[in-house]
Amino acid sequence: MQVIRDLIVDEMVVKRVILLGDAAAIPRPHTAASTAKAATNALALSDALRASPPDIDQALKEWQVSQVAFARRLHRDGREIGNHLMFNAASVPLDA
Repeated sequence: MQVIRDLIVDEMVVKRVILLGDAAAIPRPHTAASTAKAATNALALSDALRASPPDIDQALKEWQVSQVAFARRLHRDGREIGNHLMFNAASVPLDA
């Protein structure tokens, strides 16, 4: 048995403190997305800051919206995959 915990924050930006990767959201292992999510957070942050150099706060606000939405999708997908595996694996023959 393995304990699986969900973590997702509502805000990844508070003033100019930013949470990235697993500090902001931990996707379930079924998604195999933790490292990709961290890279996506960082690359999207870089793009957002380059796109709005004079207004860092606005860039962070816009970045946060897309990244929290991405984390929520991964969270939802991870729960669905986990539930499918847990509740449907017993019905699959071992020699299939």
